[in-house]
Amino acid sequence: MTLMTRHSGRESKTSLKILLAEDNEINRELAVRLLTKRGHSVQVATNGRKVLDLFENGQFDTILMDVQMPEMDGFKTTAAIRSKEKVTGTHIPIIAMTAHAVKGDRERCLAAGMDGYLPNSINAENFMEVLENFSGHTGPVEAPSVPARPVLDYQVALSRVDDDHDLLMDLGRLFRVECAKLLGEIRDAAARKDMNALHRAAHSLKGSVTTFAAEDAFDAALKVELLGLTGESAGVAEAVSTLEAEIGRLLAALEELAAGGEFGQDFASLQWER
Repeated sequence: MTLMTRHSGRESKTSLKILLAEDNEINRELAVRLLTKRGHSVQVATNGRKVLDLFENGQFDTILMDVQMPEMDGFKTTAAIRSKEKVTGTHIPIIAMTAHAVKGDRERCLAAGMDGYLPNSINAENFMEVLENFSGHTGPVEAPSVPARPVLDYQVALSRVDDDHDLLMDLGRLFRVECAKLLGEIRDAAARKDMNALHRAAHSLKGSVTTFAAEDAFDAALKVELLGLTGESAGVAEAVSTLEAEIGRLLAALEELAAGGEFGQDFASLQWER
């Protein structure tokens, strides 16, 4: 089947009009900056209901759909769009995005009516290649995973922001503010044993950490997220303490990177180890 946009039967074009559904501020800023740098236009929705509103009133070539969003998640939003398309006879490409590739996610996304599947942890080159080649694609879209490296891998993080050091530093400053807020929410939720709140805050923090190729911090956030998801209170205090330590290491690495100013080959290849 050849995928067509909702409002047009035109072939793939250089400049795309994209509806980005993403509730995480760091991931949203990164995606918008990468897309607009390549000449694409982007409209942003932070929840599924807003996606439906924009879809109804706009003309888009594709939708980048975060799987986990407040109010209405990506699966329910996709189902609602596909239901509307049964009336119009059209089909807009929807690419699912997840912060962490979990076994079964790909199949669930495709079964929900999405056309492709991308982990948020791909680098900028792969992300743009998949997106810009998506029109007319007839099968699932995949992207290669990036090798995990300890604390902060500058080269991988840089690749995720289209080799834009200044953008990476901007995101680092944004992350410092956001992670302080989210860590506060995580501590509060843990103290109150509010597992739903713990899950939401840890999920948001995990999504932000992805940008910086900080695998230890990512894994620590994932552990807290899963404890919140399962409602398992045993081990929460230890997991939160580990997460705080890993975020501290990541913030220190970002500070050192920001203080480097003009950097040469030795600095650019530096990795921060435990």
